[in-house]
Amino acid sequence: MQKDDLYLGYYLHLIEDALYRKTLYDTFGWNPYTPESTARMHHDYTLLNRYFIQKYNIRDDLAVPENFTQEPIFAFEPFDAEGLLRSIHQNFVPAPADAPYFFTAAMADTYIENAVRLCTAELDRFHCGKTLLSAEDFTWTPPENNKNF
Repeated sequence: MQKDDLYLGYYLHLIEDALYRKTLYDTFGWNPYTPESTARMHHDYTLLNRYFIQKYNIRDDLAVPENFTQEPIFAFEPFDAEGLLRSIHQNFVPAPADAPYFFTAAMADTYIENAVRLCTAELDRFHCGKTLLSAEDFTWTPPENNKNF
């Protein structure tokens, strides 16, 4: 990870994912086990795409890097980079003017502020050969009404 930004980026992505789940469940009280909740949450993400594109001035100009498929990680798992780019392009299609079901722009902004702070602290420690985080740091509490846990 110290020699390749792809792997460092993937590590930070895992941290962000864990923090996101903890934030969603513990901070905001999300219960994914209500009827149609996952599909409705994905619709919230679609609604937020336009907000983020405008707020952060995101452009639709990504390209697959040269020799990307030569990365050692492809030996473990194939990756459809072109398909990902097509999917990302869909984020630039205007979203409906619906109200969010659960996940609002304010919630997303709170999460992003916390993720930036956490990832910056982890990077500072990482570059000194240390780590700030452990696997247990971002466990979350499952919803009480879910009998699958």
